[in-house]
Amino acid sequence: EFIQAFHARDLVSDKWKVDLLKLNEIVPIPEEVISILSKYQKVLIAEEGVLSGGVGENLKNSLSLNVDCRVVAIEDTIVQQGSMSDQVKASKLDAESLSDKIGEMMQ
Repeated sequence: EFIQAFHARDLVSDKWKVDLLKLNEIVPIPEEVISILSKYQKVLIAEEGVLSGGVGENLKNSLSLNVDCRVVAIEDTIVQQGSMSDQVKASKLDAESLSDKIGEMMQ
């Protein structure tokens, strides 16, 4: 849910400037996306897919080593059944968890 990223940005906006980029095309990853993200010192990728072998991991591997890039995604485990909001929170893709991750990166 991309809306979670918007809410996370709002939660930290009094401390840090956060830009958002939504990928609408993921295969192949557009060179323009890599070019844009390479201009940043820190990049947090929030992906609603699996961490291992996912788009976020592939994108991270495409960026320069000079970019502090971290990926938040679904761990490679069996996900318990639950509501969408429960799943988002359990996967740490909710606004509060994402804002906490942003805070960790900015320290």
